[in-house]
Amino acid sequence: MWRRPPEVLPFDGLPARSPLKLALTACIALFAACGGDDGAPASDQPADRPAPPPPGWRTVINQKAAFSVAAPRSWRVSQRPRATLISSPDRTVAVTVVADRSPAGRETGADSYARQTLAELPGFEGSVDAEPKPVGGSPYSSAQVQGRGKLPRSRALQRITVAAFHRPRLVTYAAVAFRQREAPIATVERMLASVRGG
Repeated sequence: MWRRPPEVLPFDGLPARSPLKLALTACIALFAACGGDDGAPASDQPADRPAPPPPGWRTVINQKAAFSVAAPRSWRVSQRPRATLISSPDRTVAVTVVADRSPAGRETGADSYARQTLAELPGFEGSVDAEPKPVGGSPYSSAQVQGRGKLPRSRALQRITVAAFHRPRLVTYAAVAFRQREAPIATVERMLASVRGG
């Protein structure tokens, strides 16, 4: 079993221009807008049925990337071919969901994918929890890890959650949530549990 601490992981699981890295770089830079429009391939897999949204929420579907996620109705949604960014009205929480169908996305297990992603966030300075845990309510092989620290252009401490949902030989859906310290995690956890894909 692989035991190196995530803080020193090489980020070799994802290619240099993977959709996740593109989405993360843009989201970190802007916090409320997401990039990565570089020709995402459409999925030829049928999408799973979306999770029923809680009361006061809606289902957000990214047709090109073939995934869905539930979000509070008042939250802003920005769609890109490979990624969806959902942010709270007060901009204290932003969640990006990405479909990674690259070789790394098809072959890397959820635990490794989540740890590598959090350890290699561009410009992240802070601590990373050592052990991933499954995403409660997810039908997929999943893992989530937590971090605390600062990101470029941010003076406030951020709480960061990275979750990976792996469908072997098909895709990894990755969700990265940035929230300011006072923002509760319960909404993020409900969103993560609702991720469904094709």
